[in-house]
Amino acid sequence: MGTVVIWMDARNKDKLTALVATGVVFVLVLLTAIATGNGSVSIGDTEIRFIKTDSMDGGDTGYEIGSVPENSLVTITPVGDISEVEVGDVVAYSLSGYTIIHRVVSIDDERNTVYTKGDTNYAAEEISADQVYGKVTGVSTTLGFFVGLAKDRLVMAGAMCLCVIVIALSMADIVRARKAEGGGGNNCSRGMTAGEPPI
Repeated sequence: MGTVVIWMDARNKDKLTALVATGVVFVLVLLTAIATGNGSVSIGDTEIRFIKTDSMDGGDTGYEIGSVPENSLVTITPVGDISEVEVGDVVAYSLSGYTIIHRVVSIDDERNTVYTKGDTNYAAEEISADQVYGKVTGVSTTLGFFVGLAKDRLVMAGAMCLCVIVIALSMADIVRARKAEGGGGNNCSRGMTAGEPPI
């Protein structure tokens, strides 16, 4: 097997370095916002929420969203109407000032009610269909792990230091590449005349 070598000139390397640094900073800021705020952040219509309990960690259920482990991140897509929700969906709803993430076990269209239950809970809850504001469309235990780490102040301080180091190294790399780009080639910039051999 041959080896593929990718050649990057200074400008492409600058762009890649800046892109990586921006991505690292964005992810750290996003995870920090979730960890230090109310456990969620909205990006457009989508909400990203940190799950603090194990009420939905009952193992695989055979549904599209099989399980929502404790300390995971979920994406919640808004629903305009209860007709967009089916039995087995994991929904988000408001109850007594809290956001609850549970699975729909039954829908009563005549009474406009939904019965939900955490996968590890014994009893179902009856709620008004109007309380349901979104449906869980994705689960990430990996990002949830990092949000959990970000809740630790010492880890948070380390992450912020890492962020500053990444930015500083990226900037130093860009400055070094710019100097190399500007200093090479013609020796006239050092006071020599064109065609004169260097000393």
